[in-house]
Amino acid sequence: MLTKDIVDVLNIILQLLSWLRIPFASIAGALMTNTMVYGDFLNLGKVLRLIWGISQTFANFVAVAVFMYTIVTSIIEKDLDFSKISKTILGLIKGIILANMSFFLIGALIDVSTVATIAV
Repeated sequence: MLTKDIVDVLNIILQLLSWLRIPFASIAGALMTNTMVYGDFLNLGKVLRLIWGISQTFANFVAVAVFMYTIVTSIIEKDLDFSKISKTILGLIKGIILANMSFFLIGALIDVSTVATIAV
């Protein structure tokens, strides 16, 4: 009997709390505008774009360094295993594409989450 009473009390508490989520979700949805999400009211757009550009350039340099390292070590070891080289190059190409598309992909994810939050 004690367990049933505890479950009933918890059920009532959860029902009351479920009504509290509606105003909080409405406030969150109202605040999920592009100005708030991207930080335009604090002029963060320019700073974020600059940081992203620096990160993108660094990622491209690292990709070129890994590519050069793979080629040089293959030549020095006289082990021209083209399957190893092609796997490395394919991985680098995927990484470069993702690094260069990262700003767009994150922006798209933020927009989708904003629309989903407003829809709820």
